[in-house]
Amino acid sequence: YEAPKRKPRCEFFSSFFYAILRNSKHGKNGYCYADVKRWGKKKKLEEMDHIFFPINVSNSHWCMAVVSPKRKLIRYYDSLGGRNPQCLERLEQYMQDEGASRGEKGKGLQGEWRKENIGPRTGVKASEPDRIPRQVDGCSCGVFAC
Repeated sequence: YEAPKRKPRCEFFSSFFYAILRNSKHGKNGYCYADVKRWGKKKKLEEMDHIFFPINVSNSHWCMAVVSPKRKLIRYYDSLGGRNPQCLERLEQYMQDEGASRGEKGKGLQGEWRKENIGPRTGVKASEPDRIPRQVDGCSCGVFAC
């Protein structure tokens, strides 16, 4: 008998969160923590295994960003293979700011994070891990983002 593994603890943000985070009129480069501070206030982000952020790109494409606090890792998944370094940077800054606002409890959210763009296989290695299927049409990105 093998004991069941613990299910991952996850948190899911609304698609409106990132729209507000990237479109602030108050902050530097569209980022202002004060505009989104209340969104994470009651969430125990430092205890989560994964935090999911749906990302809308130019009102025409959906992607998914996943923050893994215990691994200090932020990944951006795009079924068309796009890269979004600005999203990765903003989410890292958000996690830093959340950590700072939580004091001692938030120390695990501070510091440097690894950031990765994950897209469809590039043909380099057929067994390459952490790759996602390629979207072959212009309308199914919502399914891939989920």
